[in-house]
Amino acid sequence: MLRAGNKIETFLHNNKTQDILGVLLILNAAVLGMETYPNLMSSYGAYLKTLDTVILYVFAVELILRLVAGGFRFFKCGWNIFDFTVISISILASATSFSALRTLRILRLLRFLSISDGMKFLISSLGRALPGILNIAVILLVMFYISAVVACLAFGADNAIFSSLTRSMYTLFQLMLGDNFGELTNTVMETHPHAYLFFIPYMVVMSFTILNLFFGLIVGSMQGAAEEENTKALAKHAGVEHDSEMTQNKLILSELKELRKQISELKKGM
Repeated sequence: MLRAGNKIETFLHNNKTQDILGVLLILNAAVLGMETYPNLMSSYGAYLKTLDTVILYVFAVELILRLVAGGFRFFKCGWNIFDFTVISISILASATSFSALRTLRILRLLRFLSISDGMKFLISSLGRALPGILNIAVILLVMFYISAVVACLAFGADNAIFSSLTRSMYTLFQLMLGDNFGELTNTVMETHPHAYLFFIPYMVVMSFTILNLFFGLIVGSMQGAAEEENTKALAKHAGVEHDSEMTQNKLILSELKELRKQISELKKGM
């Protein structure tokens, strides 16, 4: 296994190399899109398939170089495992007659997420927010189910859109998205004049409160991820090993303590 920062890794992480790989990813996605047009395939199908195969094997060579350069370190990164899986499936699909397997070639476009630093940051932020998003999703599902049962029992006898639990859930999902809110509520209020006592609190709770929690959670996770990235950069600049509980304040305090120690040593030397 080669050491970290070897020549192969340096070459692969070079900005020009990454730019070339990004262009190839976009070109590959364009080729796969063109293959969905029968007219283009009848005229240029052979050229498109050849270009697709060439790009695939360029990615395969890049993957092999990353394996040689990283050794066991290669499999410590989730993006590397993702790349390995996608490219392996793509090569297997090109050598078999399974059409369903061939369609997975479009997953190669997702490799763009492992090349762009901005995309990495965004995915990292979403990953940090995922536990909170799942909690909010559970709350949303419970409230959604309760509302569907209430609407079905209250309005289902006279309105087909609430005649069953599934129809109620679909209608309430439309309302939550603001789709035909006035039309749907006015239809129900023709037979139930006081139905607004249900719809207004429902919209306030579901659309204006719970859904906005998703946005707030994602924004907060992005701020947290940005702070962690800044802390890593400061720790690297200061020559301090970064850990998961390190914050900028802790890092600054450790730097101040180190400066005090150096100042006190200088005073003793004087």
